[in-house]
Order: sequence, then structure tokens, then C-alpha cells
Amino acid sequence: MCRLVRAFVLVALVSAPCLAAVPKDDPAAALKACWARDDGPVACEPLARELTARPRTDRLRLMGGLIAGDDAASRTLALWLALQTRTAFDDPAVVERLLSVQDARVLSLALDYLLTFKTVVHASLINDLALKSTIPNVRGAAIRLLPDLDPGLARAAAREGLQASSAAVQAAAAGVAGRLKDLESVDVLVSLLSNPRYPIAVRLEVVDALRRIGDPSVAPLLHLHLRWPEAVLGHKLVTAFGETAPAQLAPFLTDELLGEYNREVMVALARLKNPETTQALIGLFERPDARAQALHLLFWTLSEMKDPAAVPSLLVQLRSADTDRARRAAEALGGIGSRTAVRPLVEQLSNPDTGVADMVAWALEKITGQTFEKDRTAWESWLEQNPY
Repeated sequence: MCRLVRAFVLVALVSAPCLAAVPKDDPAAALKACWARDDGPVACEPLARELTARPRTDRLRLMGGLIAGDDAASRTLALWLALQTRTAFDDPAVVERLLSVQDARVLSLALDYLLTFKTVVHASLINDLALKSTIPNVRGAAIRLLPDLDPGLARAAAREGLQASSAAVQAAAAGVAGRLKDLESVDVLVSLLSNPRYPIAVRLEVVDALRRIGDPSVAPLLHLHLRWPEAVLGHKLVTAFGETAPAQLAPFLTDELLGEYNREVMVALARLKNPETTQALIGLFERPDARAQALHLLFWTLSEMKDPAAVPSLLVQLRSADTDRARRAAEALGGIGSRTAVRPLVEQLSNPDTGVADMVAWALEKITGQTFEKDRTAWESWLEQNPY
């Protein structure tokens, strides 16, 4: 116990000078003290949250005093505080003046500020940074900001940025090319996508850009590259271009179903809605390497596609001794809504598994609108009057 007390006293004595160095009612001094630490932004977050609860005039007065400082640290802190407390300066020109400061952190936060608060500044200032800055993050942020200021300058800066050696600049340029639907950038974008030496972050941004541009000639070309080793890139392509995929894409997608079990791939499959896709999916029922998780997604996809061609195979699964398969088959049949499934479903109302019988009753109600629940006699009587 004595050791614990001595340790506590020692910590208190060591900490006292640090606490005394920060005036109790001087938030600027407190912020500067925590900002000087190695983990400055993290250390200052509690103070930022406390300041957020104060009146806006207090926050502006504090930020104004910091921004007026000649040192980069004070200006950086002021911009960080504005972003953290969601407090914009009353004078938009305050941040614009900082764009000429030769400090990477000040410039980066100034551009983040402009992006966050949609502040209007002279496009020429941002364009200079987008074309000439040697700091990749600053140049990338400037490129992303330009479309709101001058689409023409943004288009030119994006085209030049696509040729840059920095991944941050290329990714920003691709995003802007997509946002502006710049058809002239398509060839360069495809070349970036097709080169595995480029970082995955850039290529993912390129996929989204090509999707936004919407050049119909691009989709078939992209599908030739779907077997890249980076699974996330293949999934991104499938998600972006699934609706325009050619029929021969279906086997690839079903391979992906067995591999990564990615729900986005299933959504893309459901969008295809063509006979080749249905047949490729049905074939998975017979694959010995089809795992339970993949089959769960398979039943869901067939339900979403609503292709009556899947009904015969689903009826086979409905009679399966595997109760999970039977239950999911009933659910998929209800989703498809085909009348040809009604009588076989009625026959399964007597399934000894309660879960299967409950799902069969749900599917019958979904297809017919009738509410006989699991009363097989009532359903058979109804069927005599309604030739389903």
C-alpha cells in the first residue's frame, strides 16, 4: 500500500509542472501544448470535442488567434480545429491566403477545408497546385477540388494527373475524369487498369471512373481482365459492369461465387438476367465443391433473378433430404412466383421438418395470395377450383 501511495505522489509531482504550464482558462495554450506532442491530433481530440460545445463566437475567436500566428504549427492547428468542430471562418479569404504557404501540412489541411466547406476560391490558385505542386497529397486534393471551381481546368488537370508517377495524384485524377465523364480519358484509364504494376487503390478508382463515364465499348474489354489475382478488383468490376456483362461472363461469376462468397458478385449476377446465367447457376447444385455459404447465396440470387427456368431445379432441391436446401428452395420459389411451383409446394406441406413446412406455407401465400397456412386439405380443395 505504501509503495502505491509513493508511486501516486511521484506521478503527481512529475505531472504538476506540465499541468501548471497550461493556463486553466486558456484553450489556445492548452491546444498548443497537446499539439506539440508526437500524437498531436489524437491528443487534442478531447479539447476539440469540448470546444464544439462552446458558442461559435468562442470557437471563431480561438481559431482567428491561431490563424494569425506566423508559425505553420498555429495555422495547421487552426485549420484542424475548424475541421474537427465543423466551424467555417467568417472570412472565406482567410484560407485562400494560406494556399501560398510553403508548408505541406498547412496546404493539405487548407484544401481539406475548402473541400469540406465548399468555399469558393480563385480557380487559378487551385489549378497551380493541381499542376505544379510537388506534394502528391496536395496535388491530388487540388485536382479533386477543381471541378466545383472550373470544369475546364479540372478536365485538363485530371488528364495530366493521370500521367503522374504518384498513386495519390493518379487516383484523384481518375476520380475527376469519371465525375466529368471525360471520354478522352478512357484509353488512359483502361491502360492504368490493365497494368498490374499500378497500385490497387488507383485501379479501383479507375473502375469507378469508367463506370461513371459509361462508354459502352469499355465493358467487354474490362471483362477480359476479370481473372486478375486481386479478388477485390474483380469484385469491383463485376459490381460496376454486371448489368452490361456479356453472356460468357456467367461462368467466371459462378467461380467467384464458389471462391470469395462476395455478395456484390451475387447482386451483379442477379442483374444479368439472361438464360446463360441461370443455367450456370443451376449447375452449381451439382458441384461437389459448392459449400453451404455459396449455396445460400445461390438460392438468393435465383430468387432475385425471377427466371422461371430455375423452377425445375429448385423443385428438385425442395425434395432434398437436406432440410436447409429444401427450406431455401421453397423461399426461392416464393421469390420467383411461378404458378408451376404451387402444386409441388402443396405436396411439401406435410414435410416432417417444421422449418421447411413453414417456408412452404409462406411461399404458397406469396405466389397465390391465399392464407391457408399449412392446411394441406384446404390448399388441395382450393387447387381443385383454381387450375394452377
